[in-house]
Amino acid sequence: MPAGPGARATACSPRARSGRCTTSLDPLPAGIELAQAYANLAARRMMAARHEEAIEAARRARSIAATQSAPDVISDALDTEAVSAFYLGRDWAGLMERALRIALDHNLHAAAGRAYCNFYSLYGHVRQFADGDWVYADGTVYCDERDITTYATFLRSERTKMLEQTGRWDEALALSREILDMPALAPRPGCARSTGPAPSWPAAVTRRPGSTWTRR
Repeated sequence: MPAGPGARATACSPRARSGRCTTSLDPLPAGIELAQAYANLAARRMMAARHEEAIEAARRARSIAATQSAPDVISDALDTEAVSAFYLGRDWAGLMERALRIALDHNLHAAAGRAYCNFYSLYGHVRQFADGDWVYADGTVYCDERDITTYATFLRSERTKMLEQTGRWDEALALSREILDMPALAPRPGCARSTGPAPSWPAAVTRRPGSTWTRR
């Protein structure tokens, strides 16, 4: 999520002690600023693979945001909690679906884009490609219609990995070329580290003699 009034919470090093950043939040009143700070902190801890701490901070963010009518914070916190739950081997899809539904219901474009990206990427991570098809289909339409190019590119990058892993070389190459024709934008902070945009597959795919493609 974008850095907001609570962005100072994310300034602590990922290797800092567990309670160091949390302590710095204690003086803040229990309002929207504190909820945003905990959500930012949760995302930082998730990115540093400190998943138990990320979940704790995300839940605190949600608890405070629920009293402040802040659906954007709740959606982002649910998204972060879902990613950390995934890496801890816990149930995660329900959390991510809630994050996405809240974002869609409240017309939160950035939160919805992030949820679509992490949702699809995590399905791909465990090769549950069929389960993620609806996420890709809905997510690309949503992002394209709203000119959310960063997330639209991310989804297509993840799609190329699925196509490559399932031997659909021609489709992978075609989609990779489509991505290369899109505006080059940096990935948005807050997406899971292991789910960053895929490399462009034309660099990894070569043509055999004949009409099929194979990965190097």
